[in-house]
Amino acid sequence: MKKDSIIIAPITATNAAGKSSIALELGKQLGMKSVSAREVLTGLFYTDYQREPLSQTELGEFANEIRKDQGPEWLVKKVYSDILWKNIPGVYILESIRCPGELMYLQELREKYPHAVFKPIAIDAPKKVRYRRMVARPQDFKTPQSYRQFLMYEAEEYDQPEPWQMNIKKCIELVPPEGHFENLNGHFYETVGKIRDYLMR
Repeated sequence: MKKDSIIIAPITATNAAGKSSIALELGKQLGMKSVSAREVLTGLFYTDYQREPLSQTELGEFANEIRKDQGPEWLVKKVYSDILWKNIPGVYILESIRCPGELMYLQELREKYPHAVFKPIAIDAPKKVRYRRMVARPQDFKTPQSYRQFLMYEAEEYDQPEPWQMNIKKCIELVPPEGHFENLNGHFYETVGKIRDYLMR
């Protein structure tokens, strides 16, 4: 990677695959800049509505409403427009992409901004591993109360039909094979190292 390069690295991942922890560790190791889609959405929701914390389902519905109204690429534009237009060097991670229209828009930007390198990342782990991770976290409004509920939450985000809706399955398919990584228990730093090498080459 050249010193003055712009690397755009959106992460798509299944629930509890470790995307936030991986983004944080990459930031520590390489000085990358990371933006959480959930934080952007939650901040926008509270600015407009001021209410109690959103559940996983409510946040997804809110995101779908915005993308339907403003276009599926609205979050990607919000995060990356100034970076690309001002030509600010660095590595920029956005976690987590859940809408195929967002990745499709990034593909369009390849032609518009040839000075930038687009390296999407897909992270996954076995379902039961991810479920155990989720229930081991501090309990909050999105913690599933059973494995069945975990699968239900996942199904809500996994394969919706419209380009502005959440479809993690399609997002993962849109990431080239070299950008796919599995985050297994006990192999966290190994996974981070592989992703770091992928981004830097």
